[in-house]
Amino acid sequence: MCRSDAVELSLRFNRADLVAGYTAVYRSTHRWLRYRTPLGVVVIVCSGLLIAVGGAWPLAAASVLLGALNVLPWRMYFHLPVRRLLRDNPQWSGLVTFRLDDGGVQVRAQGIVNQLTWDVFPYYQETDSAFLLRMSTGPRSEFQVLPRRALADPLDEARLGDLLARHCRRMESRPGWLRRPDPAPATVELPVRG
Repeated sequence: MCRSDAVELSLRFNRADLVAGYTAVYRSTHRWLRYRTPLGVVVIVCSGLLIAVGGAWPLAAASVLLGALNVLPWRMYFHLPVRRLLRDNPQWSGLVTFRLDDGGVQVRAQGIVNQLTWDVFPYYQETDSAFLLRMSTGPRSEFQVLPRRALADPLDEARLGDLLARHCRRMESRPGWLRRPDPAPATVELPVRG
């Protein structure tokens, strides 16, 4: 099991790592989010028109509140579950080491050692800040965050990506409207002989 393409990560999780994981799972399974902010803005504008036209103060106030809640960053909703996760699992607050190789994933945290095969994580996601190992594609899928900041060497990132591509199916981290566009292919003009 000690192959040269094994990747090891050691880190202390912080809230931002786990919130990024919840956010990536949420984004990949709730495609309707694209309409959330524009809908909130429309509700606020319509409420302003109700107030300007006159009269409907209670309805307008409720609409403004609803619109504001809709526009607020939804990422803040994950801070409470992350706080509970860290409180209820003190082993995640200390140093955690992941070792990934062709045999699976080994997790060591404060005296606890878990060896998991790749069958446990059939899917993975890549975000700007982490790799996520996922147990399913659903919105309530269990997942494991592997922050990029824990990778010691830039080559480890490429090796981890290759390892995950060999053993797991890749999931999109963002719906199509949030994805960065692919770079335009280089064009080469060939001279025309006449």
